[in-house]
Amino acid sequence: MDININVKIEVVGNEHTNNSEAVEYVQRIADELKTWVQSTIEMNAPTAPAEPEPEQEEKPEPEQQVTLEDVRAKLGQLTKDGKQAQVKELISKFGGTKLSDVPEDKYPELLKAAGGL
Repeated sequence: MDININVKIEVVGNEHTNNSEAVEYVQRIADELKTWVQSTIEMNAPTAPAEPEPEQEEKPEPEQQVTLEDVRAKLGQLTKDGKQAQVKELISKFGGTKLSDVPEDKYPELLKAAGGL
């Protein structure tokens, strides 16, 4: 965008006015006007619509590695709390007669089920 300002300076009957001072004054006013116009244009310019963020697939959080010791601690606490029958039932539900019979890949499910007791 170009902004052109044409000013005609006529100094009549003022012997104290220096044409170079008048030109400098008009130049300063023109610069200020140009700055103001540009900032006004920038403030009022339509902004590009924000690009939508790409949809991120919700990835299931990886299950923490559940160890035999984790499950043993939880089941041991339940047994101490008087839930021995429920603990035995859980172990058999996951394919064992004792905790060491339960497959390792079933530990997270077993621990979750034990948390519901």
